[in-house]
Amino acid sequence: MNFYGLNIDSEIVEVGKNKVNALTYEFFIDSPNIFKFLKDKGASYDGFVKKIGKLNLDTMYYICKHGYLEFLNYFLPVFIDKEIEVEEKSDTLFLDSEDRKSVYKFYTPIQKACEKEILL
Repeated sequence: MNFYGLNIDSEIVEVGKNKVNALTYEFFIDSPNIFKFLKDKGASYDGFVKKIGKLNLDTMYYICKHGYLEFLNYFLPVFIDKEIEVEEKSDTLFLDSEDRKSVYKFYTPIQKACEKEILL
């Protein structure tokens, strides 16, 4: 999809020192309705995921840290389908964050959501 000659996935919005595409920008400003609208109109979800990866961000941690309840409701099923590892002989469900190398994290995404009181 093009708007005034620009591709919907073009990185044209500056956030800090980084240029991001429309989906990533809507994610950062907590605008889930526009995020969903752009995705439905053909914006690349894979482009969003790649950009978030390049920025070394963990989607679930970011959502929970900032208290983005609507994005949590939107991404949690995706996160559960793709990211949860369940051991065959265990009744325990592990909700690992995407970025396991980051030292700044002291809480899991779900713990952060509870701290922000969005899961009470």
